[in-house]
Amino acid sequence: MKAPYLVVIGLLVLSGSLLAQNKSVETPITLEELHRRQLLGQLGLPLGTVATIDAVVTSGDETRVKAYQGLYLLTVTHVNGQPLEKPPLMRFVVDSLSSTVNLPHDKPPLLFGAKQEGGNPTASQKEIEKEYVGKTHRLVVYESGGYAGIPDNLPKGVPLAGAAGFKFGFSTSLTVLAEADNVIQDHIKQ
Repeated sequence: MKAPYLVVIGLLVLSGSLLAQNKSVETPITLEELHRRQLLGQLGLPLGTVATIDAVVTSGDETRVKAYQGLYLLTVTHVNGQPLEKPPLMRFVVDSLSSTVNLPHDKPPLLFGAKQEGGNPTASQKEIEKEYVGKTHRLVVYESGGYAGIPDNLPKGVPLAGAAGFKFGFSTSLTVLAEADNVIQDHIKQ
């Protein structure tokens, strides 16, 4: 008779210790600790690590996620030649000093000629997207991260400019430094 009770008590103690371990994960860390430790991003590498990726340009309109509407994103399939089990869909920017990267993210429709006089902007945009969306690019990138969004305790009457209409949280994005093929060609020339 005592054996079943001991098993039940043992299971309760074990589940209590597992709950305690889960709570320790939720303990906030200090900025000092964050600087001492490396934070792994969606690429599986520490943030700020330069890597070569293969990524498919994806139209944010196709995702049906409001926050992605009007954007181009990258679906990363490979990192440093290794396939990813679950390819992440990531926001990206092109480094301001890079003149060799030809991706649509940093070029508004006007630069592509989508608003020509008497033209159909939607048709022009679709035609332009044929060059990019769905195509795989090999890129040299690094991943960075930060907090953005609307804080939970925002007082009434405080303007929401720059909060982008989403809940406050941490996210990462890619900075594209170069198209890898251009880097390889430049290296061969030297």
